Amino acid sequence: MMMKWLWRYNLEDAGLWKEVIIAKHGRLNQWCSNITTLPYGVGLWKSIRMLWDTFDQNAYFELGNGVLLKFWTDKWLGNTTLQEDFPDLFRIAQDPNSVIAANREGINWDLRFRRNMHDWEVNDLVDLFARLQHRHINLQAADKLKWGHQKGVYTVKEGYQQLSHCHINLQAADKLKWGHQKGVYTVKEGYQQLYSKNPVIANWLWKLIWRTKLPPKVDMVIIPATTGQMGVLPGHVATIAELKPGILSVHEGNDVNKYFVSGGFAFVHANSFADIIAIEAVPLDRIDLNLVQKGLADFTQKLNTASTDVEKAEAQIGVDVHSALNAALTG
Repeated sequence: MMMKWLWRYNLEDAGLWKEVIIAKHGRLNQWCSNITTLPYGVGLWKSIRMLWDTFDQNAYFELGNGVLLKFWTDKWLGNTTLQEDFPDLFRIAQDPNSVIAANREGINWDLRFRRNMHDWEVNDLVDLFARLQHRHINLQAADKLKWGHQKGVYTVKEGYQQLSHCHINLQAADKLKWGHQKGVYTVKEGYQQLYSKNPVIANWLWKLIWRTKLPPKVDMVIIPATTGQMGVLPGHVATIAELKPGILSVHEGNDVNKYFVSGGFAFVHANSFADIIAIEAVPLDRIDLNLVQKGLADFTQKLNTASTDVEKAEAQIGVDVHSALNAALTG
């Protein structure tokens, strides 16, 4: 029954009782008050507030305009927070407490970090952008707290069922566990985790010696960004750009090497380095025009006959990629 008041705390913005709670204890965040520390006259709310961690295990958020939800620390993109899923990126975030709306620039995501990315962090950033790609802000709706697995509305019955699954073993001490097997740390598992988080270890000679001593130098790179063709010269301002299907050209003196990329991201660093993370990158002279035109015709036919949203989306991607290929080869 008491957890119901945690639910009402989020529903009744104009309730006098809620204003009293906030005035007396302050806010932990938009969804909950601070932990009660006063010695007298707080017994009831103190007991209710102690249930927040249990309540929060079954709570999730519905994204609206992104003004209330924290980008890194609220569970708005699955059952875990982005802080938990991408701890390395969270540590270098310019504002770890920023709301979702502050990480948008128009219709695009605009994530800001305190420093340039290390090699092993770039993969995490690509994974993060992949998860963000299809999430959109609804400027006409407010962010909302949801609960449970049905209609997103808390009920006493479901709350009791959740509490009934929480048991404490009074005969056993709390224990620290590690890893995914028996909960015991081993050097082998420790190395495997370090290796997976820091792939630079696997090829450190290349990354730390050869790339440092012999960095590739070019005059300019033209990137097919989703916002338009973007030319990158030495000294370009640091930025991140999403790639669309098109031609990426590398200018080195009088030589121009052209590659077709089907998508990905470009990371331009302030030290005149640029990293291109592409799903596919093929030299333009290795692409067969006849196969491209045949593929364009096939995907166009599939798009015209598609009956489901998934089939239409897959066919549209094929049409976009082959249209860009055809334009690159014939233009």
